[in-house]
Amino acid sequence: MPPLCLPDPSDDELSDDDLLGSENLFPLDADALQRLGLDDLPELDLEEFGSTLRDPAEPLTPPPGAVTYSASDGTVFWFVHGMAGDTLPMQITTVTSEDSVGYARIGCFEEGVLTLADVRLEPHYRGRGMGSTLLRHIIDLACQHGLRRIYGFVVERDYQAMPHLLDWYARHGFTVTPATDEDRAQQHQGNAVALLELELSA
Repeated sequence: MPPLCLPDPSDDELSDDDLLGSENLFPLDADALQRLGLDDLPELDLEEFGSTLRDPAEPLTPPPGAVTYSASDGTVFWFVHGMAGDTLPMQITTVTSEDSVGYARIGCFEEGVLTLADVRLEPHYRGRGMGSTLLRHIIDLACQHGLRRIYGFVVERDYQAMPHLLDWYARHGFTVTPATDEDRAQQHQGNAVALLELELSA
């Protein structure tokens, strides 16, 4: 497996997952989902998380071969890929022994470019480094598939709620620029305040 394209960001000052709110960072409305063909995708197969008939009191366990991570408080978590596209998963779910606690939706709608469309993390799991690990996982995945760029938008609602969100992405190597009218025309809801771009090493 090739190394991450970017150095591991430092842990000082900003709290990683406080920056990932319980609402979608890059929400897609129903019309946008339909245009992208995401409106009728099946739900993740729960068997990927363990037995669908398991006792709720029993902890979830990682699927065979899954890489596990430890949050800053010792919580063990892993990622499950679902809704597979041609080469990349379209959903990456963050799972702990208790439940699925967040997800990211990504897409490859332009050759060589990964679109970061949606990120979510349950409120009581923020501040533990899980969001940074998820973002680095996405970057690593894009590198493994030979993609050259990742881009996304920060919308007005999320910027108002979390103005430090832009700094958080910058810490992970993203170039953050104010959204232009042209950017907003490309963004489905037209309410982007910032464009996120990350050029990946070859």
